[in-house]
Amino acid sequence: MMSQEYVRRSTCKYQDLCDQFRFRDKGFSLQYYQFYAARLSTLYESTRQAAIGNWGNEAKVVGLSELSAMENGDRVVIIGILFKHMQLQPTILKEISEDNQLIPQPVRDRYIDDQDFLVLQAERESVKLIGNLSVHSHTTGIVIGLLGYVSGEAKEFVVEDYCYPAYSSQPSRPICTADKYVLLISGLGFGPEPSNALLSARNMLSDFLSGMIMDEVEKAAKIVKVIVAGNLLSTNLRQKEEEADKKLLRKPWEKKSRNLTNDATREADSFLVELGKSIHVDILPGDTDPTGFLLPQEPIHHCILPRSSVSSGIRCVTNPYQASFDGVLFLGSSGQNVQNICQYTDLKDPIEVLDKTLTWRHMAPTAPDTLQCYPNPDQDPFIVKNMPHVYFVGNQKKFGMKWKKVGQNAHVRFIALPSFESTLQAVMINLRDLSCELMGFM
Repeated sequence: MMSQEYVRRSTCKYQDLCDQFRFRDKGFSLQYYQFYAARLSTLYESTRQAAIGNWGNEAKVVGLSELSAMENGDRVVIIGILFKHMQLQPTILKEISEDNQLIPQPVRDRYIDDQDFLVLQAERESVKLIGNLSVHSHTTGIVIGLLGYVSGEAKEFVVEDYCYPAYSSQPSRPICTADKYVLLISGLGFGPEPSNALLSARNMLSDFLSGMIMDEVEKAAKIVKVIVAGNLLSTNLRQKEEEADKKLLRKPWEKKSRNLTNDATREADSFLVELGKSIHVDILPGDTDPTGFLLPQEPIHHCILPRSSVSSGIRCVTNPYQASFDGVLFLGSSGQNVQNICQYTDLKDPIEVLDKTLTWRHMAPTAPDTLQCYPNPDQDPFIVKNMPHVYFVGNQKKFGMKWKKVGQNAHVRFIALPSFESTLQAVMINLRDLSCELMGFM
């Protein structure tokens, strides 16, 4: 009789840190001015300290209301929030232009134009910016300090140099001697007519995590958590549903087909039930998932995933997401914030965008201007309060990573997660040294 050997899965100290992304009161009667005011109030002092550190005695900080009293050429520092005036930015007036028999604005990958310009706003005042500040690499919503002077002709502010809020502190990372992994994955892509390759990859992923692949048992046993960074449902599901609705309108006598979203969520629910039996999984909502689209996205409701949501191994969490594993701080999102920044800047690489948002100390500066979010007069949940050790974004076209020293002593691992639906890939992070391993399930 053959003896069976059992491998015990590694464990870690887990801490849920998503409270800043959970809103108890979701009122929609407030204006977004208070949201911006809370952002500036929170980051103003750290920006002022950064300005003093950069420019020393030259850094005489003044309010925008004091600029009119400045003589031409007086060098001062002003602090506020950038507003980017964009010629091609979609607006509701342009969206209904078809009703006025005007040419509708075409859908674009990017909405930048040579006519765009930047304005600094603070204290209900604003001033147009010229000089040494790239328009296309900045977005609306960034808190910034500017060194320069007022132009005597047009009352514009000529920027000579600039700085962002001082970096937030990074928690110390405990020394870990054993290999433990967190598996990051996004875009599982449940939906109609999946390819055979995707079905096979999902089964292989489930078998790997459950320890059913004999050559990989020891490796799988060292995975302490799986993070699904959004888009449980397929990216083409919405299009398939729209096509089915249009067909029904053309032929109303035909029997309505089954609801594709319901079928997809049931399939995802069954998959997660089995996965939750062998490993702990955190699930972020994404752009394609059946939940509210306003950021921060709240956890997927238990009615959507009735079987897996009651499993002790499955947790539906917020987007953005923050958690600690044995003292290693993870921060990330399902990708909407990065995609929106790319649409309104000349930035293309998601890793570069992640790096910029850490420098700006804000995960989603374009919210609420071009990225929808909840209005909150008291706090801005997207401000980076603690510098993470691992900073990730999900649902990207391809895998990317970078290891970077940030500030004086901090180091951050940046990761762009490829969509599993299109690449059949996931990423493993070693908590011991924050090294990455790209895994293909083909």
